[in-house]
Amino acid sequence: MPRKKKYDYSGRPLKDPIQKVARPIRANVTIPVLEAIEEVEKELGVSLSDFLRLATFRLLDQQGKIYPDLIDDPTWDGLKQRGLV
Repeated sequence: MPRKKKYDYSGRPLKDPIQKVARPIRANVTIPVLEAIEEVEKELGVSLSDFLRLATFRLLDQQGKIYPDLIDDPTWDGLKQRGLV
């Protein structure tokens, strides 16, 4: 008989299951774009995941979509710690 899960997602439980990521974000890029991204990652000392979150934050902000509830979202915590947002 299969064991019933205590939570409704695969893998190790997150610190706060309510704040789980609903869908990971991926992007296909060419090798020159990847190399440019890797340079910026090294310069800023960020991971690719942080890089994509920063780009997402900046685009949402540019489009006027960063509302107060999104400013406090834990998605940006790593970026805030580095002073990037």
